[in-house]
Amino acid sequence: MKNVIFSRIYHIISLCFLVSVLILASCSSNSYDPLVADEMNETDSGLNNAKTYITPQWQEPGKALRSENSLNGTWTFIPEGYEPREVTVPGFWEAYPKWEGYKSFPGYLDGTPDYQLDIIEGVNWEKRKIHKGTYLRDIDIPEPGAVTKIEFESIHHKADVYLNDIYCGTHTGPYMKVSFDVSGAVKRGINRLRVELTDGSALMKGGTTHPNWPSGYYSHTDITGLYRPVAIKTMPSVYIDDTFIVTSTRQKELVLEHTITNTLDTDKIVWVISRAINRNGDTSIETKAQKVIVPARSSIKTAVVEKWNDPICWSPVNPYLYTLRTLLIDETGIPVDLREDRFGFREVWIENGNFMLNGMRMNLIGDNVDDQASRPRYWALKYFSADTARDTLGRIKDLNINTIRFHQAPPEESVYDLCDELGILVISETAVYARIDIIPPLSWFNFEYLKNSATWIDAWVRAERNHPSIVMWSLENEMFLYILDLTLCQIYKLQYPAKESDTIKKPDSTFTEPRPVNWDGDSGLLRLSGFKPETVNWHYPSLTGLLFTDDPNIEWYDDAICNFRPFLVKDVPCGVGETMVVRHRDWTKQTPDQAKAMQGMAIRAMRILGFSDMRPYKMNWAWHFFDPQGKEHPTELYYHMLYTQEQKDMLVKNIKESCHPVAVFDYDYTRTKSNPDGTFGPVVLPASKKIKRNLVITNDSFIADTPQTITWSVTDKTTGDVIAGNTFTLKVRHGFNMTYPIEFKTPDSTDSKEIVLSITSSMEGLPQGDFKIEYMFIVR
Repeated sequence: MKNVIFSRIYHIISLCFLVSVLILASCSSNSYDPLVADEMNETDSGLNNAKTYITPQWQEPGKALRSENSLNGTWTFIPEGYEPREVTVPGFWEAYPKWEGYKSFPGYLDGTPDYQLDIIEGVNWEKRKIHKGTYLRDIDIPEPGAVTKIEFESIHHKADVYLNDIYCGTHTGPYMKVSFDVSGAVKRGINRLRVELTDGSALMKGGTTHPNWPSGYYSHTDITGLYRPVAIKTMPSVYIDDTFIVTSTRQKELVLEHTITNTLDTDKIVWVISRAINRNGDTSIETKAQKVIVPARSSIKTAVVEKWNDPICWSPVNPYLYTLRTLLIDETGIPVDLREDRFGFREVWIENGNFMLNGMRMNLIGDNVDDQASRPRYWALKYFSADTARDTLGRIKDLNINTIRFHQAPPEESVYDLCDELGILVISETAVYARIDIIPPLSWFNFEYLKNSATWIDAWVRAERNHPSIVMWSLENEMFLYILDLTLCQIYKLQYPAKESDTIKKPDSTFTEPRPVNWDGDSGLLRLSGFKPETVNWHYPSLTGLLFTDDPNIEWYDDAICNFRPFLVKDVPCGVGETMVVRHRDWTKQTPDQAKAMQGMAIRAMRILGFSDMRPYKMNWAWHFFDPQGKEHPTELYYHMLYTQEQKDMLVKNIKESCHPVAVFDYDYTRTKSNPDGTFGPVVLPASKKIKRNLVITNDSFIADTPQTITWSVTDKTTGDVIAGNTFTLKVRHGFNMTYPIEFKTPDSTDSKEIVLSITSSMEGLPQGDFKIEYMFIVR
């Protein structure tokens, strides 16, 4: 009986399909092609009987069609119960300690007793007596646009926004770009903007965190204020609300998805044309004009695909950026709106268990950098303010690091922009993190928390998806690793909003390929539990039988190769996103210098073994500038336990060697433990013996099909005599390594004698320059 029913249903569906095909065929025979309508002198009677449609041509507007002006700068701030004072936006409520060399910053609550304010890194934040404040700013608008919006890059935490005392909306939750349409409140001349802000107490409900807030960790404690940029924007009545850009090196195509908004009470016909402008200001490619009917008081999405055979590809060695100019034209050929977006032509995907960038295996060699706003007293202005970010990122890149994971929360938009320009690969991470209110017995918030996390992820991806530097989305951090009352299935599903928001449905109904995603610290557990995450990433792997450890006496190993080999998962990009952290705990077995040195050795071991993602946690000691007075932290002298510049230089040299794109490592030397002072070796060799060493030659240059020239020599350190050596040239497949054996005979010696193995590797066109290293031995 079931078969009969299914058979009838099948025939009904088939008949309906056939009828639909016939109808479409009859329609297509009389279809109207807007791109040739001017030649045919046809009209579209369904839209406007009076006008003949013409093929639109690119026509530069005579005047600006939209505007954007920063509202950063001096505002009036009124802490609840206190007198008004002038403050600087962006910035925090918190007062800052004043020590020599620290950039001056106006404390938002200067004059307020410290006992009411003083918090450092989340401590005693609930004791703060002031939980509300009002921001005021006058804005001179000589001629309001058809649409006016106030855009906040982030609000911490709850804001009620008013313009000219007219309520414009409320937003709760940090790290999310939010716009308020103030078109109904704006007027010609001086406008008063008022933002009534409440700190983390707005997120408390019955003594626990409110379930409608999706972000986690630190964010409801020591961050309050308009601490990221604020801007006012004007647009025409019909405008391009968003342009999503996807490029494909495999398909050789540019795919665009435009969101067009019509604020009028009637439908609007517009044409959409885009141009990619190169560095010289010339047009590299122009899309065909596309006619769009935008319904009244609505938004519509439209996608276009354009073949592009010869773009200049974005990569870490050539971070080439284009500007996409998208023009809206009305029926008469008059420009309606013009939007600009920056992008790089590149493609990221997973193939045969490897990350791929533009057809080359991509290995992520990097660091985990905290969202600087999480530590406002320590980090914000010193390292990742708008003024210091370029210098900081430059120092990180100087370490030969090619990747940054922004740990626990996304950074300011300007930081992504700099990564695009500098060619730094980015793992962008959400603010979805382990939280106390999803541990039993408060786990009744789980459903709401995860639902709102998905909403947050959707908005986050949409805001950042045009950045070519972002090569992977980190969906969460250690949600399951902290033994929270969540199922792995719940965590696994966080990928769906990210994938959906990072995909364009093309006109032929196929889809673009989204970026890879990662569950930092949890993807290995997902894999072991039978799920199929597309990446595997461990945190603090341990050989003690545990999957992870935070005990520094267990985490450090004499043999880094032995340590990491069991955690390499084949057929999937695999990495360790947090390991070898320099903790301030028990240094009875390892000194701080040993810990820093082993971070470099961890990278070497993982590169040799074939990991795809190598990120010790965290190497800020190496990229911070050295302070001889120990003033790197407001409360702890010599926070990184570096007392001299020479000490730091020696340890940084090890990191730069470990991260160099064409490094050559002595395999057995990588299995040694560092000395208490952070040096390695010397390794003891027998006298008058033929010695075999295996050199592991790496290639993470992002320069295709280019050979390396390697020179090695063994020298008697006392006499300067060269014992052995050779120069050879070979080509190592990008993203992989090759083992090359060498031999030499140790000298006769009745006493201990020092010899050194010196290696140089060079590659034409490599920005980092030659790789140089020395391995020390004692012959006895």
